[in-house]
Amino acid sequence: MKWLALALALAVLYPLGLAARGNARLRAAMAAMLGFLPFYEVHVNFFSNESYRGDSRGLEITLLDLVGVVLAVALPARNPSPFRWQKLAYLLVVVVSVTQAQLPLFAMFGLWKVVRLFAVSTVAARAVDEELGGEVYRGLLLGVCYSAFLALKQRYVEGYMQAKGPFSHQNGLGMAMNMVVPGALALWLGGNGGRLAMIAVVAGALCHVLALSRGGMVLFVIACGVVFATSYARKPTGRKAKILGLAALGVLAVLAKSLDTIMERFTRAPAGSEEGRKLFEAAARAMHADHPLGVGINHFSHVLDLWGYADRIGIPLVDRNGIVHNIWWLTIAELGTLGLLAFAALYVSPVLLAFRRAFFGRPGVARDVLLGWGAGMAVTLVQGKLEWSLRTTSLGQITFLLFGLIAGVARALTRALGPTLPDPCDSRAPRQRRARIASVARRTSSSTGLARKSSIPTSRQRARSHAIAFAVTATIGTRSPGASRARIARVASKPSSPGIWQSIRMQA
Repeated sequence: MKWLALALALAVLYPLGLAARGNARLRAAMAAMLGFLPFYEVHVNFFSNESYRGDSRGLEITLLDLVGVVLAVALPARNPSPFRWQKLAYLLVVVVSVTQAQLPLFAMFGLWKVVRLFAVSTVAARAVDEELGGEVYRGLLLGVCYSAFLALKQRYVEGYMQAKGPFSHQNGLGMAMNMVVPGALALWLGGNGGRLAMIAVVAGALCHVLALSRGGMVLFVIACGVVFATSYARKPTGRKAKILGLAALGVLAVLAKSLDTIMERFTRAPAGSEEGRKLFEAAARAMHADHPLGVGINHFSHVLDLWGYADRIGIPLVDRNGIVHNIWWLTIAELGTLGLLAFAALYVSPVLLAFRRAFFGRPGVARDVLLGWGAGMAVTLVQGKLEWSLRTTSLGQITFLLFGLIAGVARALTRALGPTLPDPCDSRAPRQRRARIASVARRTSSSTGLARKSSIPTSRQRARSHAIAFAVTATIGTRSPGASRARIARVASKPSSPGIWQSIRMQA
């Protein structure tokens, strides 16, 4: 039956993608679904082994993958895949590990997941290129709200002590909130994102309170603190002070209601949990010492159980086929030193790019949201010292969606602020993009009176209009088309000064 369902789905995907090319609403709906579906996983496993306790249990296909195929057909490939060299290096290491794995099928499970996640980031970056990045992030924020609803239901209806939302573990819920919510906070502080950004911030904080993940709560406060401190230092406003006051009141309310529960979670954590982490890390260290090139992707649990490491380290029988709760040690045990370096390059590069554009880019909503994404991903990588959850499908999809959004927004800013911009009069530029640039430039000219001053704009005026168009339309969280036109009008009404492109290049 599942093969028939797959065949029917594949038969529909390409025609649906072709239909989405000419239907803006369908493209926007698909982009929003792409962001939401990590929080509502629908999947089918082919050639699976559900009893295996590794991070990949089959040749899996999710509904998000199918939506990604539709968008890949609908959205043109205007730019290379983001972080392609880092992806290639990591993929090569994974492929080599498959060739030397004891169970090649299990290793293929891991390789297949890596390929799917890489495709997700490529589609997310394309969405930003086609001005659909906001829809993808809106889907992620709706997923945060949905997670809060499930967490409330689990706590007060089903009686869960630690709610896990749509994820397999409460720590996964906290990690997802840490990745997504700081960007919403950055938008809210800047007066962007509408009510959804505000609701998502509150929902994310609520998820942490209900999940009671110690590391997640601490890192959430750090990420949000970095975003607020940076935003306030850039431009102190009464709005930001009010948000801080509301946050303080919210914290006091939570402490009044749940202080005993939270303190018990921190002070009476089971000693066996920390002891188990140390034993698994010792096993990973022993595997790396014996196999410098790694034991094979998705092989830690198999090797731990059947190659004698569980007996050598003294891991209890119930956990002898478990997995190390440290993404860094898991990577070095399965992929070796080269794999760890490739993994670090792949996961750290987007964070560095986000921070570079956030601190040295031109002021604006894109710079704000990049700061939030960078802070969220940074604390998530730190939390990886305590968790392996980044290898799970749902959290991996969220991670690579954000990687694609970071690359796409950073690329849009670079293109908008650089000295060479597409010209609507240049026959070499794509026709659709020429039309979009010309349309925004006409609205800018008519709203600011530039058209009345001169019927033939100068090259500097054209370049300025193009930069404004790309910088505004490619960013996330704009309230409405009217707000976009008003922002364009405000910026375009300022006179251009000699050497402006040189100064912008230095900032970028």
